[in-house]
Amino acid sequence: MKAALIICALLVPVSGAAQSMTAEDFLRQAAEGCFAHVEAGRMAQGITTLPPSVQQLGRQMGANGVQMTERLAQLAAARNLALTNQIPAADRRTLERLSTLQGAAFTRDYLGTVLDSLERARALFQMAAMLEDAGVAQFAGDRLPGIETQLQVAGAVYDAQIP
Repeated sequence: MKAALIICALLVPVSGAAQSMTAEDFLRQAAEGCFAHVEAGRMAQGITTLPPSVQQLGRQMGANGVQMTERLAQLAAARNLALTNQIPAADRRTLERLSTLQGAAFTRDYLGTVLDSLERARALFQMAAMLEDAGVAQFAGDRLPGIETQLQVAGAVYDAQIP
């Protein structure tokens, strides 16, 4: 479940230094990333001509994004914070670009996007692990090893698919 809860930060911009990020900032950024992550995962699952490993990664990313959204909503509710269910404009543009691609072009760009998003997720969760809000900090810190694992998995799929 830990791995399921950390990989949804697709395209989440890591803004500001740790000391300027609040728990609310983290929860909002992570939730927004989850919505985009779920959609990108659905795209990968829906292209039947993709290699099975890419479809499986998309399936895993989509399912994990749904689980993460639920956990983030719980954390936000405990803090009387309402999270949006909107995909940010930059993420929508990336999803629109991905939706125009097929085959090897989709595989290359999708896997690159996943790797980039996981790198940014790692940075976001590292900053959140230093927050004063102990519950959010623990949540973020507990998921950092899972982010590393997901980076390795996505990297292996990328290496196997991209010459």
